[in-house]
Amino acid sequence: MRLFAPRVDHDKFEHAKSFTAWGLSSWLSLQSYYYFKPPCLLDIPADPLPDVHGKSEWYGDIVLNYPEDGNHYMTDFGHGMKALSELRVIQNEIGVMCFSKFEDSKKMPWGAALHIQAKLETWYRGLPTQLQPRWIVHPSHLLLHCEYHAVLITLFRSQIYSEDGGARSLMQNQLNTAQQVVTEASVHLESILRIYYLRHSFESYDSTLTIFLVHLANLTLAPIRQLEQGPASERKDTSEALLSTLILCFNGLYEQSKSAYIAIVMLALMRKQLSAEIRNTVGRYVTIEEPESDTESIDETNFEYSQPVLSELVLPGASLSEDPKTWRIKHLMDDSGKILA
Repeated sequence: MRLFAPRVDHDKFEHAKSFTAWGLSSWLSLQSYYYFKPPCLLDIPADPLPDVHGKSEWYGDIVLNYPEDGNHYMTDFGHGMKALSELRVIQNEIGVMCFSKFEDSKKMPWGAALHIQAKLETWYRGLPTQLQPRWIVHPSHLLLHCEYHAVLITLFRSQIYSEDGGARSLMQNQLNTAQQVVTEASVHLESILRIYYLRHSFESYDSTLTIFLVHLANLTLAPIRQLEQGPASERKDTSEALLSTLILCFNGLYEQSKSAYIAIVMLALMRKQLSAEIRNTVGRYVTIEEPESDTESIDETNFEYSQPVLSELVLPGASLSEDPKTWRIKHLMDDSGKILA
């Protein structure tokens, strides 16, 4: 079909091919990034995405009409599609650097991480007014920003930790920079998910929302475990804030599990990472207990065969420099006691 070839004509059929090419490119980049697999595509479509202001008809739009409100709300689909497609191109570049057919994973050099960070920040600064933090409203807009901050977290946590969980050979100033990026991006990710919950709740299904909830939960569990090992006097104030975030994540996973099997799996995996004390605390606010019905339970022994694609997914929050086999869902279902560093 020559989807990625330059367009000669500009008729409806050629437009459909170009639109499909960018949709396919974004989807394959997403799959590569979250499955830690070598990218299927090394090149983006030959024709760049058109300017939204100049060719808004190329994108079309989606109009929302809420049941109790007679007004119609435009979602600015064109701006959202263009921004997300451009972000996926950067994620695909990360895949080219880190995921190989011949190696489980490749460590990204510090200079390469800064190169990707610069591209991400350029993308972020170039967002149109409708997608800037001050003005984002719709779920897709909020999740776009979640994606940006989650990529930064993954990028620089991978620089901080090596496969054995220790600090990599970074200069102190580099380590400080990486930790600052991770801290700031984590705060932003949590803030956006809280805003998402307050504005839209977690009840409506979204395929990427589960990923960000698990990512934030893993980021929150690490300091909680450290506090559990320290003196009780040092734990109260900090642990309350962390538990609040953890409850937010588990609430979201529980609501999403009503609509998506992936959320059921993630909820089960995250539940098994909690200590008895934390599980009891979270359980006072969120239903996280094992399902009683046999039809609702997860058959861990046959999971890899019944869900072959899902079983290859890497648990959100894993380092780019780690062996992805360790954090694939099919492995975690067999070894659910393992905990992210």
